[in-house]
Amino acid sequence: MFFRETKQIITKYEQPYKIAILDIETTGLIPTTSEMVAFGVAIIEQNKTTIFQAIVEDKDEEEQLLKQLLIILEPCQILFSYNGSRFDIPYLKGRLSYHKLEFNEKIKLIDIKNISFINFWIKNKFTRANIEDELNFSRELTITGKELAKIIKIYIQKNFSKEGVYFEVILGHNLEEVKSCIVMFEYLQMVQGLKWKNFLECKRSEQALVLKFKGQNSELKFERNGIKFIACGQTIEVIIPVEYLELKKFLEPHKDYFYIEEFNQIIHKSLANFIPSSQKKRVKKEACFITQTNFFIRVYCKEYLELWFNDAKEPFVIYDTEPQVVWNSIKVLL
Repeated sequence: MFFRETKQIITKYEQPYKIAILDIETTGLIPTTSEMVAFGVAIIEQNKTTIFQAIVEDKDEEEQLLKQLLIILEPCQILFSYNGSRFDIPYLKGRLSYHKLEFNEKIKLIDIKNISFINFWIKNKFTRANIEDELNFSRELTITGKELAKIIKIYIQKNFSKEGVYFEVILGHNLEEVKSCIVMFEYLQMVQGLKWKNFLECKRSEQALVLKFKGQNSELKFERNGIKFIACGQTIEVIIPVEYLELKKFLEPHKDYFYIEEFNQIIHKSLANFIPSSQKKRVKKEACFITQTNFFIRVYCKEYLELWFNDAKEPFVIYDTEPQVVWNSIKVLL
């Protein structure tokens, strides 16, 4: 069995747990009719991440492979995986059972795909590749699951030879799967820091409103709907673009307003009562609005806000709106 270890020094995490991120490679999807041929595990501790990889070099080495994986996972309290609840973990338990080995049931299992922050993308029909693009993660190897299955088959047919590309492609793909999960873990760390209790300060300019939060020591950059999220060490910056626009604010209920043609103005009925009926008329709902040219911020939640709209009926708030109100209308994107 081939085994290797790669240490990556990262920013210090504050969580007290030892966390594992797992990805496995197999000869098929059903544990009773196929075998595990390789694994990759990232062990995340407070001051480092260590990536372990192993691959069989003989047809009878699966049990040795599984035992090595159990040794690595033994001290961990949490195990992350992508789609692990549907594949990796049931498959792993199936192969362990076949070899009369036991899975550590004390370890907490978390499927990254099912976490709400990631599930936002899943519900919007994002593939894993789409999510990686969102988080600026790029792969060197762009092979599909079907292509990998063929490569594993050829590797076995060639008697597990390290010659040729098959050995390195299997490990290379596995490594990128693990690193992809690490980036998603960094994203989750960042989102956990984006709570108002961690708010530090607000900076304003004509180009952007910048909200700064206390971070969770993640290193990540991504953009969503033009809003930039930058986590660097102890801080997270949310950079919200400001737009100079002429927008409409609709007056409700529209039945309470009248249009005064002489002044080209809409007024409330409490004032309109003093104006003769011949000089006023009721306003239709779609025309019952006032306009303003100002600096505005696009928002994504319509609750508790004084909203202004463009012709596409997209909501905005005035630039000087309280930072917490703006944040509450933007955090729904995460």
